[in-house]
Amino acid sequence: MPPQPLRNPSTAGYSPVLVKVKVASHALASSCFIRRQGRAKDYSRLHKQQPAASPLKGTHARARRRGALVIRVSAASATNVVATVAQNAGAMGNYFTPETCLLGGITMGVVTAGKLLLTGRVLGISGALKGLVQDFDLSPWRFSFLGGLAAGGLFMAGSMPGLVETLPASFPVTRAVIGAAMVGAGASLGNGCTSGHGISGNARLSLRSMAYTCVFMAAGIVTAYLTGTTAAMGIPNVPAAYVPITPAELAAGLTALAITGSSLLAALLTVFVYKSVVGPDESMQSPQLLGAVSNAVEFVAGGAFGMALMTSGMVRPTKVAAFLNMVDASRNFSLIFVMGGALLVATPLVNLILRKYQKPSTSTCFQVPTNKVIDKELLVGGVLFGAGWGYAGACPGPMLVNLVVNPTTLNIATVVALVFGMYLAKYIKPMLASPKAVKAS
Repeated sequence: MPPQPLRNPSTAGYSPVLVKVKVASHALASSCFIRRQGRAKDYSRLHKQQPAASPLKGTHARARRRGALVIRVSAASATNVVATVAQNAGAMGNYFTPETCLLGGITMGVVTAGKLLLTGRVLGISGALKGLVQDFDLSPWRFSFLGGLAAGGLFMAGSMPGLVETLPASFPVTRAVIGAAMVGAGASLGNGCTSGHGISGNARLSLRSMAYTCVFMAAGIVTAYLTGTTAAMGIPNVPAAYVPITPAELAAGLTALAITGSSLLAALLTVFVYKSVVGPDESMQSPQLLGAVSNAVEFVAGGAFGMALMTSGMVRPTKVAAFLNMVDASRNFSLIFVMGGALLVATPLVNLILRKYQKPSTSTCFQVPTNKVIDKELLVGGVLFGAGWGYAGACPGPMLVNLVVNPTTLNIATVVALVFGMYLAKYIKPMLASPKAVKAS
């Protein structure tokens, strides 16, 4: 049985959302407290070679007046307390982290624009995977992008292991599998996901992408509420605690952003210098060299996106479930800052690129979707995608990253179901074909 949150049975008003413990190896005793909702300060103090009763009486009284529940533990049991606290914090996983989410979203926005400028392809994780699953398209760029996605996730997981989340054993594998299959089928029918439509499409001001986004968000919110996703993941029904960005998280986010920007700039300069030397005549330019640069850009884009998914918390199913849970007290709006940060950067840059440049740096044309029809496939796909997202708490990108950074049975089964759902959509699509459609202006 997983450890239960530390709680004072006589004070039901206390919420064990944050615990700070200070322990010294030379201490005879130590103290800790569970902070109540609000801005209670840390009143923990260390004992130094003296009885546990005397020096902290006043400190404990001040802590209680400020709403803190004081717990006294011996040095011998301090390690157990720390372990229990850490496990409970990981199980809750419901922290409001707008700064880290915003930083991750900004990185996603930079990647989206840079990939479009250099390769001419829009950024979409489900699109890259769908081509492999449905059409058996073995184009090198797909492997470069998906390989970079995995590498970026592994890099961040190695640098900050705390970013990796393991759902409690009580979370049903069947639930994850069903949700992943729905996500795969929905992303395939709707030709996009949170990255393809949510960021790339909305950044182009595509009404088709806006419609899909609205549909999958509504379906996700309703499904998460009706099926009790937060409860299934062991998230207590208490408000999310605000946790400011730490220096380590800030460094990780800025590192991902710096690597992304410098790599894309280096690729752009390489192409510029090469074309300046050989001239503007395309017949004199080497398609092999430009193709190699394009694949390198795809790897960088995938890697940067994988790092951003990790730092923003998108790979944490509990974060997604709390975000979609708009009704209960545990609702957490952190992920709004991911989408907001991405669109804040990508929208002006993408539209500037499409207006100013006739073709991308390494290709002959921009491969931007031209379909403007809001049809059954799009709407049904949005419903399936959103329902699966709300039921399992993950979408294609996070599923793939979680597979490589934390290959548990649940994560393996989830990706298998995702692929199966994408393949199954190939046979569902003809059933939805209809001559009637609503054309978006």
